[in-house]
Amino acid sequence: FSTSEKIYASPVLIKNRVVVAGGDGYLYCFALNGQLEWKFDLTKRGGKMSKKKKIDNILHLPFTYDFNKKRNIVYKCWSSPNIIDDRIYVTAYGVGFYCIDLDGQEVWKYDLGFPRFQLSGVPINKDNSIFLASRSGKVLSFQPDGKLIWERVIRKNWEPWGNPVACDITGQVYFFFS
Repeated sequence: FSTSEKIYASPVLIKNRVVVAGGDGYLYCFALNGQLEWKFDLTKRGGKMSKKKKIDNILHLPFTYDFNKKRNIVYKCWSSPNIIDDRIYVTAYGVGFYCIDLDGQEVWKYDLGFPRFQLSGVPINKDNSIFLASRSGKVLSFQPDGKLIWERVIRKNWEPWGNPVACDITGQVYFFFS
């Protein structure tokens, strides 16, 4: 199976399925035999976001220009999904943070704001708290039902290239920014 852009994410296994986010902005679900079961468009725009499409792309140019290919590239998902109780959690370009069910249907979403290209994976601790870092320099924690537990600004517009780590031994979450 080929996607239209590179895959930077690691897959997750859930109920005899493989789920992976593609650089083309789709969340893919495969049966163990490799048959595509469904794909979900993680780049859907909505609300106040749709008016900013052109300005978003212009402002992202310094971060997304590929000098080898001599073009602006827009990898729409960098992060690996994670799972809790038959729900898939993933960040991507667009609104930012999604919860998808096993049938490929959106359960809920959360707008992470600008910049739109989210990079953070979504670790989950033993209490099923979900953590992520946004490109706006915030770190956030959610309940599985989409309720925001807390949000903190670390430093405005720092880049969260690394995936956060939830440590059940210390009860802490480690975030990595550049």
